[in-house]
Amino acid sequence: MANEGLIVICFSGFLLVIQGNATLFFLVGVLAASLMGLYFFYVHFLKPGNVRERNEHRITPEDLASINWVSQKKTLVLLRTALKEKHHIR
Repeated sequence: MANEGLIVICFSGFLLVIQGNATLFFLVGVLAASLMGLYFFYVHFLKPGNVRERNEHRITPEDLASINWVSQKKTLVLLRTALKEKHHIR
């Protein structure tokens, strides 16, 4: 449905360019960009299915319990040491 609307907007903008009315073409372009932005916002943030998907990626207490914290600390120490050496920090 959004593709058909976009095609109509682009075609009407093309007709306006042929007629030489650049201001209306600019306004149609702004309208098309606004509609595409609203559609993108709706699809990625407001659709009900996306809320469920975002909840699936939340960290649970079981996830925290399964992390090997000793290994994580060693990794952070190595990373900090490497950054200090790279940037010559004492």
